[in-house]
Amino acid sequence: MGGSIQGYAQFPGSAAATNGIVIDNYAFGRTGTVSGVYDLERTATHEVGQWVN
Repeated sequence: MGGSIQGYAQFPGSAAATNGIVIDNYAFGRTGTVSGVYDLERTATHEVGQWVN
């Protein structure tokens, strides 16, 4: 990923081959490689919400 993209998810009804969520390791968690500048580390919550509609 690049730029300001932190993650993406497929919406319900998409093809099974692309079903799921992808999150940049820099925008996930609170330790290790995480940057900590990403909206209170809520990227995963946001993407799961899109994934389940």
